[in-house]
Amino acid sequence: MDAPASPSGRWDSLIERAYRERRRALYAVAFHVLHDRGEAEDCVHDTIARLLQHGHSYTEARGSIEAFLTVCVRNEALTRIRKRANRSRIERERLGGEQVEPPVDAPVVERAALQQALQSLSAPQRETLRLAYYGGLTHEQIAARTNEPVGTVKSRLSAGLRALRAYYLARGEDV
Repeated sequence: MDAPASPSGRWDSLIERAYRERRRALYAVAFHVLHDRGEAEDCVHDTIARLLQHGHSYTEARGSIEAFLTVCVRNEALTRIRKRANRSRIERERLGGEQVEPPVDAPVVERAALQQALQSLSAPQRETLRLAYYGGLTHEQIAARTNEPVGTVKSRLSAGLRALRAYYLARGEDV
């Protein structure tokens, strides 16, 4: 037997009852995907609110209401992850097109030399160094912005600094 198509009466009470009985499990599903308490809570809330306001596609023949809610919450959480990754990709593309700039107060000769040294690095190393030193971001903030693991960010920073040191040493300059 199908639930009513409109968001009223029986459908509302069915959702509300299932939510009361399964809210911890629904939160756990969202948290497992999102790894953030606040966002998991928002995910469950938004899913239930959307189902109550805009109807549903639930039919008893396809499974229990609890399973239906679990799938809806999981899908919402995955959508949030995809949106986050897409925003991060767009930000990386936007930032990747920018040049890494030495400090404005550096003498022109030093700025040019530093710009040339930075160009000797890989694009990911340049971006990571720019975000850390010119952007003032922490390892965790860089990881979140670039959608990379914190360990990768630390490795890129370390490798980039070693490469810059080698660049200057090869030119006979003290570092």
